[in-house]
Amino acid sequence: MAHNLPNLTARLKLVKSFVREGRTVADIGTDHAYLPVYLVNSGICPHAVACDIREGPLKRAKMTAEEYNASGKIDFYLTDGLEGINETQADDIVIAGMGGELISEIILKCSWIKNPEKHLILQPMTAQEDLRAFLCENGFKIDKEAVALEKQGQKYYLVISAYYDGKKRCADPYFCYTGLLAEGGQNELVYLKQKANSLYKKANGLKKAKSRSELDEREAEQALYLADKIKALCETIKDREC
Repeated sequence: MAHNLPNLTARLKLVKSFVREGRTVADIGTDHAYLPVYLVNSGICPHAVACDIREGPLKRAKMTAEEYNASGKIDFYLTDGLEGINETQADDIVIAGMGGELISEIILKCSWIKNPEKHLILQPMTAQEDLRAFLCENGFKIDKEAVALEKQGQKYYLVISAYYDGKKRCADPYFCYTGLLAEGGQNELVYLKQKANSLYKKANGLKKAKSRSELDEREAEQALYLADKIKALCETIKDREC
């Protein structure tokens, strides 16, 4: 079976581990379709939908499926997000490799995602905090998170699992930065350290600005507060892992 499976990066391996066995899956922004091909050929998923907004990536996706003899188990759609895909086609929805704001827009446009039986697996490249805030404010419960590292820890990727339960939650700034990563290990520690450092840089930049407003002052104080709190969390994780 292994010879019939494409090699996955650490990022895609983590995304794959979040997909529920025996469920159909939709991969939004599929690019080469390595993930859906792996899922159907390994027997994790019986069927997959591969979507991309551009013809080039979708053509590459079809070529990958043909190369690994998976064409009969994958439907391909040239579409924007989940447009044209109906709720019977996917139980698990993967939206990976794009910005958090775009992921939020894709979710917002799809009404049938608001179903507790549907499972979102999200991998935002940017605006991770904004995506967590969007999920909280729009009735989605985040139930699992983890971080994948690549290039000796120089690249790190957050993966979020969520589902709709209709309960709108307060988007607390600390939660928006840390999510469920407090229970994580070394990978999550690396990610959180980077977040703390970026907040320290933001605070210092605002404080050093020659002409700063009262709003800048408040933003600097909040960034410093969050950075200190995340740094303390990092120490807790570090002590636990030792």
